[in-house]
Amino acid sequence: AGNKEEKWPQKRVAIYHTHNAESYVPTDGTDSIHGRGGIHDVGAAFKDALEKKEIEVIYSENMHLPHDRGAYRRSRDTALKLLEQNPDVIFDLHRDAAPVDAYATKVEEDWVTKIQFVVGRQNPSYSVTRRFAYDLKGLADKVYPGLIKGVFMGWGNYNQDLTPLNLLLEVGAHQNSKEAAEGGI
Repeated sequence: AGNKEEKWPQKRVAIYHTHNAESYVPTDGTDSIHGRGGIHDVGAAFKDALEKKEIEVIYSENMHLPHDRGAYRRSRDTALKLLEQNPDVIFDLHRDAAPVDAYATKVEEDWVTKIQFVVGRQNPSYSVTRRFAYDLKGLADKVYPGLIKGVFMGWGNYNQDLTPLNLLLEVGAHQNSKEAAEGGI
């Protein structure tokens, strides 16, 4: 039993977007772009930041349009394909719809957006996913106090039934700039 070649954790993160069209009004000119919205640039910024920390990133820009009730059903296939590559965690990046000041914050000298973790109550692994979200928030609070807006318990599933270490991240809101969201993530 002792000579497994694969170490745990592997430092591998998977990222995707259920709502590809989500965008940032001040910089994208609209809150929704049919296709790759501003949220994709935020995903790329997240990927780059993780890779600078020597974390392997599996980033899917698969499209799940339109932004409707069926988007989570369509993105489920993407999440399943990402999970085949055995990531330690999986993040579905979104942006919220809220006033600017709900997410604006200063970290060091830069204005960035806060990030909110979303946990689905209809997920059978809800308690594990919730604990993961609060543990991650606790760690982030030590490194960048105030960056994590909180943990929101939503009524959905958000494909979190596929694996408990699976969070939906709201990276700013439609009234924040995309650059602030890139800085926050």
